[in-house]
Amino acid sequence: MVASALALTLRRASAVWAATEIPARTLKRWARWWRVELPTTSFFIALQGLLVPPVDPATLPCSLVERLGGTAAEQLTAALRLLAPLTTRSVVDGARFLRGS
Repeated sequence: MVASALALTLRRASAVWAATEIPARTLKRWARWWRVELPTTSFFIALQGLLVPPVDPATLPCSLVERLGGTAAEQLTAALRLLAPLTTRSVVDGARFLRGS
């Protein structure tokens, strides 16, 4: 999520690589997931109904994190908790890293 937000903010592949060392191809794949695949899921459509104003798919994940309260760390944690059902299908009660938090 952080690398995707950096990619959206920095916009230049060389700047993102310098900050994250994540290949441009991977960042492009992640950007497609955030901006094309995620917004079409029933989960995200339902989530949009809860967030006012709605999240802008063109600026995901930043627009999602910005809608959540607290410090930057709390916002990121809340966003990860919201998305956990999409990314942890193999673990019925959520990811292990979320159980203690």
